[in-house]
Amino acid sequence: MKIVFLTNHNPHHKGSWSGIIYQMYQGFEKNGFEIFYVGKSKPLIRHFVKIYAKLYKLFSNKLYDTKHSLVISKAQGKIYSKQINVINPDFVFAPAASSEIAFLDIKAKMIYTSDTTFALMNGYYDSYSHFCKKSIFQANDIEKRALQNANYVVYPSEWAAKSATEYYGIDKNKVNIIEYGSNLQNEKKYFPKEIYPNQPLKFLFLGIDWHRKGGHIVVDTLLKLHQQGIEVSLTICGCNPVIEVPFKVIIEGFLDKNIISEELKLIALLEDAHFLFVPSLSECFGIVYCEASSCGTPSLGINTGGVSSAIKHNINGICLENNHLSASNFAIEIKKMIQTPSIYREMSKNCIDVYQSTFRWDVFIDKVVGLTKK
Repeated sequence: MKIVFLTNHNPHHKGSWSGIIYQMYQGFEKNGFEIFYVGKSKPLIRHFVKIYAKLYKLFSNKLYDTKHSLVISKAQGKIYSKQINVINPDFVFAPAASSEIAFLDIKAKMIYTSDTTFALMNGYYDSYSHFCKKSIFQANDIEKRALQNANYVVYPSEWAAKSATEYYGIDKNKVNIIEYGSNLQNEKKYFPKEIYPNQPLKFLFLGIDWHRKGGHIVVDTLLKLHQQGIEVSLTICGCNPVIEVPFKVIIEGFLDKNIISEELKLIALLEDAHFLFVPSLSECFGIVYCEASSCGTPSLGINTGGVSSAIKHNINGICLENNHLSASNFAIEIKKMIQTPSIYREMSKNCIDVYQSTFRWDVFIDKVVGLTKK
């Protein structure tokens, strides 16, 4: 089967779109597909649009989103349409490529996937804030055109899928929810973890953005547990915040999955922890929760964005609702598992089960390919 893999991201780098692009590309390759990578072209107009964006910010203090520019999208559409029609693939797979596919005119069927929509992102992340009205209009126009142009649309969460159907009016029949997978190259066989009363609890925080990922909530929760006589320790990976606490803190810094030894170190940290604690204040899905499940480690997080599709509450972790969000409530949930170890063991078992059945890239690829056979 011949496919075109269309994206401006580098599919050969483990850091592309948090590793998602790399894993998708590898997934198709491992399944024996003949893959043609398309997406390297950079229309000349991009340079002028970037200059325009800088001038716009200088004189208006507002941002113009060059990633969602109509003139760039139209130029890409012409270039990629020619390339794809020459290849004549069985289908086109376009991850995080709304601008690239909005104006495509091709014969082949097309599958588009993303973990969000522009409408959801606008104002949700700091990097998607302060756009000018013109930019917001163009971005939403591109998003809608891309969704209409695709034969099948795939999201990893109900949160994102709902935006496509309700905000952009896309036919529900072509919108599919297929969860993304763990980006760790880890095929070990795990058994459910145990937790015991009076046992020191190990927590792991993984994230580059300490504030957005809820680092302060982690610290406040562990302080409450410590004050109640529970011995805790925290390992922080991805950033280096300055904190002073009465319990043990280990700073691991950033670990690069492109380096095998550092990826193995990351796996070891997840294996060693009792909980992955990343209560993100904004998150589109949360691959890190899938990675925790792959090691049998329950996750602690907040039901924001698409997180509830990655942390299934009381199954492979605790996903607190925003109206119940507090360090005290996290501490209460953790203490329940200390006091009733069978609850923790069952949750760890569920992590392993949900990883095997859902959070694997080969599962994702099988389901995506299945769409083309409908």
